[in-house]
Amino acid sequence: VDMFNQTATLVRERESTRRALDDQKFALDQHAIVSITDTQGCITYANDRFCDISGYAREELLGQNHRIIGSGTHDAVFFETMWATICQGRVWHGEICNRKRSGALYWVNATLVPLKDEHSQVAQFIAIRTDITARKAAEAEMAVAKEAAEQANRVKSDFLANMSHEIRTPMNGVIGMTELVLDTDLTEDQRDYLETVKSSADALLLIVNDILDFSKIEAGRLRIESIEFSLEDTLRDTMHHLDLPQFGGHLV
Repeated sequence: VDMFNQTATLVRERESTRRALDDQKFALDQHAIVSITDTQGCITYANDRFCDISGYAREELLGQNHRIIGSGTHDAVFFETMWATICQGRVWHGEICNRKRSGALYWVNATLVPLKDEHSQVAQFIAIRTDITARKAAEAEMAVAKEAAEQANRVKSDFLANMSHEIRTPMNGVIGMTELVLDTDLTEDQRDYLETVKSSADALLLIVNDILDFSKIEAGRLRIESIEFSLEDTLRDTMHHLDLPQFGGHLV
């Protein structure tokens, strides 16, 4: 009787363990793409999700080397590193691009786990993968958009630099000629008008230089300078620009 009870208990425990493993396998199969291979990479197990995403029937996968879904995207070093890792009994994580039976590509986030036998030797590998094709497509679109934005920014910076250069050349001519005229005999009103012209031209040249500074900021080449100035003179010049006949009177 005791032997019978012990046997029955052992059977129940084994049945409970088998059900637990079946439940775990079912849960994993609902989420992940799962396959098992021998040490040569030949497929010995493929779950339904693997068949669905690859487009191969299970009988087409079993016995085939995992290279059947190779995409040619990765170089030899990629796979050499992967195989060196799992053959040493260590888990490998990475992203792999595979090819469907139809020829279409798909990306997976993969975890490859080496399974050892009773002698602690690697006997087979289990691959657990999730489909990340949509995420990789979004990343590619973002990269294209980023490159387009950077190209547009470079074009804008080149335009600002060229425009600033083209404006600076005639402005220097205006300022230079104004200074030459100021060295001649002038009436008080003429001198006042020409000094206003020169001051305005100098202000416009500063604006052009500021435009160039924006390009320098974007390129990370802006150098900050500390220059003394007279606040009184600056305010006087600013008000003087407004103290013109067309504005209808004197403001200072």
